[in-house]
Amino acid sequence: MKRKWMLTMLCMALCTGCTMKSSQEDLYLSRIDAYETYYTEVLGNGHYADASEYFTLSYEMTQVEGDGYRYYVILDEPTIAMYNVMMIAVENSIPYEECEKMVPSFGIFEDRVSLVPGQVNYDAGYVKGISISGNSEEDHIDLLILVRWKSSDGSQMSAYIQHALSLQGEEQ
Repeated sequence: MKRKWMLTMLCMALCTGCTMKSSQEDLYLSRIDAYETYYTEVLGNGHYADASEYFTLSYEMTQVEGDGYRYYVILDEPTIAMYNVMMIAVENSIPYEECEKMVPSFGIFEDRVSLVPGQVNYDAGYVKGISISGNSEEDHIDLLILVRWKSSDGSQMSAYIQHALSLQGEEQ
């Protein structure tokens, strides 16, 4: 009887482990699908602004010893409450099928956060700003950026930004 009980428990544990693995794989695959969707959406938009009235974007590019260049895109100073923020930056309008690396993003593969003017509570997911970074072999890149969030009334909002960046600084 004891042996039968142990075999039953072992089978249950194995089945639970397989289910957990399947759930984790499903989550990962759904995030890859979301990444591809956002990537192609930012390329297909066609109407880009230089800035947004809802937040500030700042940019920086630095040279990395022997590795080319690293660039940063920082989103902060929200003027409205921005919940569940997602951001992705596509370099040089490279089509998804031709891109050989992951482009910088936030809120697709990790938990999303919120930006609310005058409120910072990291434990509750309210942050001052978010940053993404990427590597480039070129000292000049053109970025197409999608920022998506929910407003305080629950409606989905998006901003499509285009920005040229070089080692010498912002180019607009």
